[in-house]
Amino acid sequence: MSFRTHRHKQSSIKGFTLIEFLVVCSVISIIATSACIALHAYTEKLYLKRDAIKLRLFLERFYATVLTFRQRITVMLTETQSIALSSTGQRLEESTFLNKTKCVLPNAIPLVLFLHPTIATSPKSINLRRGASTCKVVVSLRGRIRVAC
Repeated sequence: MSFRTHRHKQSSIKGFTLIEFLVVCSVISIIATSACIALHAYTEKLYLKRDAIKLRLFLERFYATVLTFRQRITVMLTETQSIALSSTGQRLEESTFLNKTKCVLPNAIPLVLFLHPTIATSPKSINLRRGASTCKVVVSLRGRIRVAC
């Protein structure tokens, strides 16, 4: 085997150049960055929906209490929590939202819901916001509570 043939066989081995490697790494980093941003937005929306469902269950439980025991209950909503008060003003229970979830209140006045066994409920639309996402908890005139995200 001569020197030329041996040298010719070594040059047929191919590999990546440094530029090709850097291009592939930059494309992978761009894709990973966009995936992280999308994942963050998705988790924020899930946390917001969790808080909206938690508020709906809180309201439904006290509406069932109103219908069962035939007593009036008032629910106050502040920016960070919801508080249930009995007809005598005694605090029954309170529930807080997650750190970044806020209840959107007009003029920073607490939102008040009156749950009464014989009179129709005051219809309200409660807006929750977390970052750029918003969710709405709607209380109808007949007491039906639903979440729209």
